[in-house]
Amino acid sequence: MIEAKNNIVPVKLSSALALAVSSETDGGVWTPHRKGEGREITMVSSASASASTAMLYGFGLLDAALMVQQAVQFQLVSPQRQCSYDVTLDPARRLPPGGEVILAIQSDACSGAANEINTLEHVQVTVNISSVCRGDLSVEMTSPSSTRSLLLGSRHNDASEEGLKNWTLMSVQFWGEQARGVWTLKVVDHKGAVGKCGRREGGREGGRGEGQSPSGELMGVALTLYGTYDPQRPPQVSAHVGCVVLCCWMALPVETLLWRGLF
Repeated sequence: MIEAKNNIVPVKLSSALALAVSSETDGGVWTPHRKGEGREITMVSSASASASTAMLYGFGLLDAALMVQQAVQFQLVSPQRQCSYDVTLDPARRLPPGGEVILAIQSDACSGAANEINTLEHVQVTVNISSVCRGDLSVEMTSPSSTRSLLLGSRHNDASEEGLKNWTLMSVQFWGEQARGVWTLKVVDHKGAVGKCGRREGGREGGRGEGQSPSGELMGVALTLYGTYDPQRPPQVSAHVGCVVLCCWMALPVETLLWRGLF
């Protein structure tokens, strides 16, 4: 693709790739053909676009010929913009054992400002969550178009009590959607997902006792929307069909987010 159009930059290359996927499936199920890979990956409908997505395989299979064709024909989109919202919770929202915390963030997509966005590219969510058993936590975000993205799943080997202190999570699963509307963050405590936590070791101090003490607290969230603005785009237009590769959850320390392309 770069040979076909050598002036295309990484983030715009991602836009071209998003248009070069095939979402054809056999009865709504993907059957990977890699040696030793016998799992079937069920496709889930996306409410925001005429596409389906699998949690492991994104929105579809890359079509090599179409990738080159898209690169040749691709019109460079407008410069990337950034629109951010910071939410500090005082008091913090308590997370009950085996329960969840839901937070709604209203976005006007920085309407009327120089950084207004009406076509999303990627989304970053920075969370500040205390926890007595970090691996039991999962974090997901639902967009105004009702697309749900798992940003961080539970991890059975993560028995840390350090929580998620300013962890930045990223998703490209909302690519092409509108940024305006209500974004819904959900933090879930999957009690018992981690085999060796304080709660399972008899309730040591600071650990997971079997009482009703909270499993953690949600103290703050920062939502950062990256995208572009097209004055010709009608409101609430459907998103692009495409999104590429492992787009469903990714935990990234903020210092590793070295450049905006993220690919």
